Amino acid sequence: MERKSNISVWQIGLFEGFDKDIMVMQRDEEEVFDDAIHVFFEREYYDAYVAKAAKYSNHQYAYHEDKFGEVINQIFEEQITGLVIHMNTNTEENALKNQLCDEKYISAKELAGYRDAAQSYHLLYTTSIDRCVKEKAVAAIWTKYVYIIGQLPDPRKKPSDGEKQLFELMTMKRKKDNSNATAEDFDYESLKVFLTAESAMRYNPDKRPVGKYKLSMLSQLVHGKLNIIIEPHRSYWLEYDPANIDIVGYLDIPQFDEAKVLARIKEYTGMKQLYILLNPLHSDYRVSLGNPFLMKHDEKNIMMYLFEKHEDAVNYVLQNQNLLPVFDSTFPIGMLDGKEPLYQLKTVVTLAAKLGVTTVCLDADTNHSIACNIDYFKKAAGYTKPVEDLLLHADLEKVMREENGEKKYRLPIVPFYDRHNDYAVDDARKAELISHMDNDFDNGFAFMASLEVPELMVIMQEAAKRFDKARNENDEEGKAWYNHMLSRIMVVLTEALCEKPYIYTLRDENGDFALRNNMIYLVVTNRFEAGRRGEGRLMPAGIDNSQFMEKLCEKSRAAVLTDGPNIVCVADTLIMNEAAKQWKKQEALREELLIYMTQGCGVPYDDALRQYKRLKSDNDLFVEFVSAVRNAEFPPMGMLEVEGYTAKTLAQESGLNMLQAYDRLLSLKESRKQA
Repeated sequence: MERKSNISVWQIGLFEGFDKDIMVMQRDEEEVFDDAIHVFFEREYYDAYVAKAAKYSNHQYAYHEDKFGEVINQIFEEQITGLVIHMNTNTEENALKNQLCDEKYISAKELAGYRDAAQSYHLLYTTSIDRCVKEKAVAAIWTKYVYIIGQLPDPRKKPSDGEKQLFELMTMKRKKDNSNATAEDFDYESLKVFLTAESAMRYNPDKRPVGKYKLSMLSQLVHGKLNIIIEPHRSYWLEYDPANIDIVGYLDIPQFDEAKVLARIKEYTGMKQLYILLNPLHSDYRVSLGNPFLMKHDEKNIMMYLFEKHEDAVNYVLQNQNLLPVFDSTFPIGMLDGKEPLYQLKTVVTLAAKLGVTTVCLDADTNHSIACNIDYFKKAAGYTKPVEDLLLHADLEKVMREENGEKKYRLPIVPFYDRHNDYAVDDARKAELISHMDNDFDNGFAFMASLEVPELMVIMQEAAKRFDKARNENDEEGKAWYNHMLSRIMVVLTEALCEKPYIYTLRDENGDFALRNNMIYLVVTNRFEAGRRGEGRLMPAGIDNSQFMEKLCEKSRAAVLTDGPNIVCVADTLIMNEAAKQWKKQEALREELLIYMTQGCGVPYDDALRQYKRLKSDNDLFVEFVSAVRNAEFPPMGMLEVEGYTAKTLAQESGLNMLQAYDRLLSLKESRKQA
């Protein structure tokens, strides 16, 4: 199972940390282990982690120093699955720097938005330490988007009569000897350029507009007038004169003539699968289906976007978040499968032409991007048949209908490339989840350790229904039992929410909680945000954030917990607050046991976390397990016994380690009570 991120890039201020010195841990001389690269920001924390890892395993640990941005770039270059950040997250006063805390994991998928910034940082940094020549660095960034403080006229829009076009650039005055320049004493000016919008805003105290443009375009714009300085306020800044830098030998930009364009179109017609951008506002994220995205540049030009590689489609989406937002890591990208007539390229292009699309853009914003007239594309591809001849009746009905004797067309609804949906819990799965509450010896709490947040919400919802039923029937015993169940499930659910980077709250224009039916709403995902209706905007909030939880409790004793369209349950905010506090307090112990499981027993992190929660569901067994692990031996007396077995006898008879022995003992306990 893919390990999920439990912290976001903005929570750690990713780009601001690029130039920090960090420690990269090696295990048995391997830099990448457990499918991730592991970094530390503080020596004290590294020593604390390695002390436990050395105690519980036979691995050898070491580290080397590097820049954080270099490690991020390495993840992309070597296609490493993710990044583990070992850092002390305890914000209390006098907190020890060497106190263990949960691992912070970010998957490469979540880091994808910083791919260009990381590559550019690598080039600037290595140039600053004379490991890369300036020309090579500039050439590599030449076709990337960068940011300026200011804005330029939009060439696609004609100014109305009397309207002045906006043209504003922020520059800095410079001296040739790099000494301090003043408003009166300077030799030349350089245009300030930044790698990310966040970086530009950091050095934009007057909150002027920030514009995004390709470095090549800016270089042409200021050619002979200004120099360009990239990240001027960082130690790795790079400056060049566009009029006096020769990067031709380092550029690799293909030159297209008509023959090459025709050949490229022919290549596209032979591809078994392609990727198409989808319109988030006209897509159904519940079933992972969407309408193709059509960009209306002006009254005469409508573009459709196709890509050969999924990675290129992802990069385009990340560069155009205002138009193509990514909800809960789900990119608005569909896949055209050549095996299905409805999704074949010829079908989509033929329908697009019927709908007034004028331009087909292939591999937008790549070095091999081509945009061509749709009629030219059809002719080059040999697409001459009408859509009625391309599809059988069943498929044709999905894209064409007759109205008053006139044929009306539409593009097909396209499946998302990534159709995985954690929040789709079907009826069969719901029945299975509820059965554990009825049939397991512990009412399903050991089983709940392996469940995702939406599945726990389903169980919570069912327990609430049963409580309401008991209340309506004046069943005092049933009311007491299901009230107890709701409280326990709330604790498990809160802990699962603490493992997420954040959830969302609805906020009004003033930043206060937005109420619906006089209730505060906690939304566990923004996956369905495009289809949400009503007032309020989603704002991220961490359940393990004590300040947020205190404000939540002050506002209301109860809150609606929902994914949006599917699951709704009511949460007790006081129980959530206390459960989150206890979860935070147990962080050091939890991390110590996870070190034992991952480093000592070789269990993948996510599996180790599930086993930890499973054992923790039985308090007596968990206490004995912790004692045995810490003392490196089973208790000499008074061990828990199930069906004549102790963890020690199970380990001896079956050759099990401590983790396996206690897991087996819990399984025996389950079997006995269920029998």
